[in-house]
Amino acid sequence: MSAVAETIGRAAQSPSIIAAFPPVETSDLAMHLKISVLVSLAGIVAQKRCRRGSAPGWRRLRSADDKRAFHESGHAGISHCLGRHVYSLSIRPQPDIRVGNRQFLAGVCCQGLTLEPPAELYAKRDGPLDRDLRSVAKSASMLAVSLPGRDGWRKTLRVARELRGQCELLVEWLWPLIAPLADRLAVAGVMDQEEIAKFLKPETRGCALRLL
Repeated sequence: MSAVAETIGRAAQSPSIIAAFPPVETSDLAMHLKISVLVSLAGIVAQKRCRRGSAPGWRRLRSADDKRAFHESGHAGISHCLGRHVYSLSIRPQPDIRVGNRQFLAGVCCQGLTLEPPAELYAKRDGPLDRDLRSVAKSASMLAVSLPGRDGWRKTLRVARELRGQCELLVEWLWPLIAPLADRLAVAGVMDQEEIAKFLKPETRGCALRLL
Protein backbone atom coordinates (compact mmCIF):
# COMPACT_ATOMS: atom_id res chain seq x y z
CA MET A 1 0.00 0.00 0.00
CA SER A 2 1.35 3.46 -0.91
CA ALA A 3 1.96 6.21 1.64
CA VAL A 4 -1.00 8.12 0.22
CA ALA A 5 -3.29 5.12 0.64
CA GLU A 6 -2.05 4.55 4.19
CA THR A 7 -2.70 8.17 5.14
CA ILE A 8 -6.18 8.11 3.66
CA GLY A 9 -6.91 4.73 5.23
CA ARG A 10 -6.07 5.97 8.71
CA ALA A 11 -8.02 9.20 8.34
CA ALA A 12 -11.07 7.45 6.90
CA GLN A 13 -11.36 5.41 10.09
CA SER A 14 -11.17 8.45 12.39
CA PRO A 15 -14.41 8.99 14.35
CA SER A 16 -13.80 12.73 14.88
CA ILE A 17 -13.80 13.96 11.28
CA ILE A 18 -17.46 14.98 10.94
CA ALA A 19 -17.45 16.85 14.26
CA ALA A 20 -14.87 19.25 12.87
CA PHE A 21 -17.34 20.78 10.40
CA PRO A 22 -20.33 23.02 11.21
CA PRO A 23 -23.78 21.91 10.00
CA VAL A 24 -24.50 23.31 6.52
CA GLU A 25 -26.63 22.36 3.54
CA THR A 26 -25.44 19.11 1.94
CA SER A 27 -24.67 20.63 -1.46
CA ASP A 28 -22.71 23.48 0.15
CA LEU A 29 -20.77 21.08 2.34
CA ALA A 30 -19.91 18.86 -0.62
CA MET A 31 -18.59 21.83 -2.60
CA HIS A 32 -16.67 23.11 0.43
CA LEU A 33 -15.03 19.72 0.90
CA LYS A 34 -14.21 19.38 -2.79
CA ILE A 35 -12.56 22.80 -2.85
CA SER A 36 -10.64 21.95 0.33
CA VAL A 37 -9.25 18.81 -1.29
CA LEU A 38 -8.28 20.65 -4.48
CA VAL A 39 -6.56 23.45 -2.54
CA SER A 40 -4.65 20.95 -0.38
CA LEU A 41 -3.53 18.94 -3.40
CA ALA A 42 -2.54 22.02 -5.41
CA GLY A 43 0.71 22.56 -3.53
CA ILE A 44 1.89 19.01 -4.20
CA VAL A 45 0.84 19.17 -7.85
CA ALA A 46 2.42 22.58 -8.49
CA GLN A 47 5.69 21.55 -6.83
CA LYS A 48 5.88 18.55 -9.13
CA ARG A 49 4.86 20.63 -12.17
CA CYS A 50 7.67 23.16 -11.61
CA ARG A 51 10.30 20.50 -12.24
CA ARG A 52 8.96 19.58 -15.67
CA GLY A 53 11.56 20.15 -18.39
CA SER A 54 11.14 21.62 -21.85
CA ALA A 55 11.16 18.18 -23.46
CA PRO A 56 10.09 14.65 -22.42
CA GLY A 57 12.60 13.05 -20.06
CA TRP A 58 14.10 16.38 -18.96
CA ARG A 59 13.64 17.88 -15.50
CA ARG A 60 14.42 21.36 -14.25
CA LEU A 61 16.75 21.80 -11.31
CA ARG A 62 15.02 23.76 -8.56
CA SER A 63 16.34 25.03 -5.24
CA ALA A 64 14.54 24.25 -1.99
CA ASP A 65 13.22 27.83 -1.92
CA ASP A 66 11.93 27.49 -5.48
CA LYS A 67 10.07 24.28 -4.67
CA ARG A 68 8.51 25.77 -1.55
CA ALA A 69 7.51 28.87 -3.52
CA PHE A 70 5.77 26.83 -6.21
CA HIS A 71 4.13 24.67 -3.55
CA GLU A 72 2.61 27.64 -1.70
CA SER A 73 1.77 29.46 -4.94
CA GLY A 74 -0.08 26.36 -6.10
CA HIS A 75 -2.24 26.56 -2.98
CA ALA A 76 -2.74 30.28 -3.57
CA GLY A 77 -3.58 30.08 -7.27
CA ILE A 78 -6.17 27.34 -6.85
CA SER A 79 -7.65 29.01 -3.74
CA HIS A 80 -8.05 32.29 -5.61
CA CYS A 81 -9.58 30.78 -8.73
CA LEU A 82 -12.01 28.73 -6.64
CA GLY A 83 -13.36 31.87 -5.00
CA ARG A 84 -11.23 32.23 -1.88
CA HIS A 85 -9.13 35.17 -0.72
CA VAL A 86 -5.37 34.77 -0.25
CA TYR A 87 -4.08 36.80 2.70
CA SER A 88 -0.38 36.03 2.81
CA LEU A 89 2.33 33.71 1.55
CA SER A 90 5.61 32.69 3.15
CA ILE A 91 8.41 30.24 2.45
CA ARG A 92 10.33 31.11 5.60
CA PRO A 93 10.63 28.03 7.83
CA GLN A 94 9.00 28.23 11.26
CA PRO A 95 10.57 25.47 13.39
CA ASP A 96 8.32 26.30 16.37
CA ILE A 97 5.17 25.28 14.44
CA ARG A 98 4.86 21.53 14.08
CA VAL A 99 3.29 19.81 11.07
CA GLY A 100 2.34 16.17 11.50
CA ASN A 101 4.45 14.12 13.86
CA ARG A 102 7.96 14.87 12.64
CA GLN A 103 7.97 18.02 10.52
CA PHE A 104 7.82 21.77 11.04
CA LEU A 105 6.16 24.49 8.99
CA ALA A 106 8.39 25.21 5.98
CA GLY A 107 5.95 27.50 4.17
CA VAL A 108 2.38 28.69 4.41
CA CYS A 109 -0.47 30.01 2.29
CA CYS A 110 -3.07 31.79 4.44
CA GLN A 111 -6.43 31.90 2.67
CA GLY A 112 -10.11 31.96 3.50
CA LEU A 113 -13.65 32.89 2.50
CA THR A 114 -13.73 36.51 3.74
CA LEU A 115 -12.03 39.54 2.21
CA GLU A 116 -10.24 40.31 5.48
CA PRO A 117 -8.43 37.55 7.37
CA PRO A 118 -10.34 36.34 10.44
CA ALA A 119 -8.71 37.12 13.77
CA GLU A 120 -8.30 33.45 14.68
CA LEU A 121 -6.31 32.76 11.51
CA TYR A 122 -3.06 33.87 13.12
CA ALA A 123 -3.90 32.71 16.63
CA LYS A 124 -1.56 30.25 18.29
CA ARG A 125 -2.73 26.69 17.73
CA ASP A 126 -2.62 23.80 20.17
CA GLY A 127 -0.93 20.74 18.73
CA PRO A 128 0.59 20.18 15.27
CA LEU A 129 -0.97 21.25 11.99
CA ASP A 130 -2.18 18.65 9.50
CA ARG A 131 0.01 17.79 6.53
CA ASP A 132 -1.56 18.39 3.11
CA LEU A 133 -2.27 14.69 2.53
CA ARG A 134 -3.88 14.38 5.94
CA SER A 135 -6.20 17.28 5.11
CA VAL A 136 -7.02 15.63 1.78
CA ALA A 137 -7.82 12.37 3.52
CA LYS A 138 -10.19 13.97 6.02
CA SER A 139 -12.22 15.84 3.38
CA ALA A 140 -12.18 12.99 0.85
CA SER A 141 -13.45 10.53 3.47
CA MET A 142 -16.50 12.73 4.04
CA LEU A 143 -17.15 13.06 0.31
CA ALA A 144 -16.89 9.28 -0.04
CA VAL A 145 -19.85 8.75 2.31
CA SER A 146 -22.26 9.79 -0.47
CA LEU A 147 -20.90 7.19 -2.91
CA PRO A 148 -22.60 3.79 -3.31
CA GLY A 149 -20.95 0.76 -1.83
CA ARG A 150 -19.40 -0.22 1.45
CA ASP A 151 -17.69 2.55 3.39
CA GLY A 152 -13.95 2.29 3.77
CA TRP A 153 -10.61 3.71 2.80
CA ARG A 154 -10.86 2.39 -0.78
CA LYS A 155 -13.79 4.72 -1.51
CA THR A 156 -11.88 7.60 0.05
CA LEU A 157 -8.83 6.81 -2.04
CA ARG A 158 -10.96 6.74 -5.20
CA VAL A 159 -12.36 10.20 -4.42
CA ALA A 160 -8.87 11.54 -3.71
CA ARG A 161 -7.49 10.14 -6.96
CA GLU A 162 -10.34 11.61 -9.01
CA LEU A 163 -9.82 15.02 -7.45
CA ARG A 164 -6.07 14.72 -7.95
CA GLY A 165 -6.74 14.38 -11.67
CA GLN A 166 -8.95 17.48 -11.61
CA CYS A 167 -6.31 19.37 -9.63
CA GLU A 168 -3.62 18.53 -12.18
CA LEU A 169 -5.82 19.94 -14.96
CA LEU A 170 -6.54 23.09 -12.96
CA VAL A 171 -2.88 23.69 -12.13
CA GLU A 172 -1.93 23.27 -15.78
CA TRP A 173 -4.68 25.67 -16.88
CA LEU A 174 -3.71 28.23 -14.22
CA TRP A 175 0.06 27.87 -14.64
CA PRO A 176 0.36 31.36 -16.24
CA LEU A 177 -0.93 32.73 -12.91
CA ILE A 178 0.93 30.36 -10.57
CA ALA A 179 4.41 30.52 -12.10
CA PRO A 180 4.97 34.32 -11.93
CA LEU A 181 3.63 34.38 -8.36
CA ALA A 182 6.05 31.59 -7.38
CA ASP A 183 9.00 33.35 -9.02
CA ARG A 184 8.26 36.48 -6.98
CA LEU A 185 7.71 34.55 -3.74
CA ALA A 186 11.02 32.70 -4.17
CA VAL A 187 12.79 36.08 -4.18
CA ALA A 188 10.70 37.91 -1.58
CA GLY A 189 10.23 35.07 0.90
CA VAL A 190 7.02 36.67 2.21
CA MET A 191 4.14 38.37 0.39
CA ASP A 192 1.17 40.22 1.85
CA GLN A 193 -2.35 40.51 0.46
CA GLU A 194 -1.64 43.72 -1.45
CA GLU A 195 1.37 42.29 -3.26
CA ILE A 196 -0.37 38.98 -3.98
CA ALA A 197 -3.22 40.93 -5.63
CA LYS A 198 -0.75 42.16 -8.28
CA PHE A 199 -0.53 38.56 -9.50
CA LEU A 200 -3.93 37.16 -8.56
CA LYS A 201 -6.26 39.84 -9.93
CA PRO A 202 -9.68 40.37 -8.29
CA GLU A 203 -11.39 39.87 -11.66
CA THR A 204 -10.04 36.31 -11.91
CA ARG A 205 -11.26 35.21 -8.46
CA GLY A 206 -13.64 32.28 -8.83
CA CYS A 207 -12.87 31.82 -12.52
CA ALA A 208 -12.40 28.06 -12.11
CA LEU A 209 -15.64 27.38 -10.23
CA ARG A 210 -17.50 26.78 -13.48
CA LEU A 211 -15.19 23.86 -14.20
CA LEU A 212 -16.20 21.90 -11.09
